[in-house]
Amino acid sequence: MALLLLLLLAFPVAASTPGHFEQRAAKIEGVDYRYQLYIPGDLKASRNPPIVLFLHGSGEKGGDNQAQMSQGLPP
Repeated sequence: MALLLLLLLAFPVAASTPGHFEQRAAKIEGVDYRYQLYIPGDLKASRNPPIVLFLHGSGEKGGDNQAQMSQGLPP
């Protein structure tokens, strides 16, 4: 039991702020193209985070900007 406690104390636990999604839109030739942008909780202005583009399947298509949230990163 004491060994387990020492092992747990040896690894610092990082208090991480959970990330969140923001709805965004890009207007191209008068048409709004809506998308979701994931903002990591531990994002620092001095750091360049990687970009991940998630191309959903046809089951998540639609104009509500919510159907694609059932697959990939959101769950």
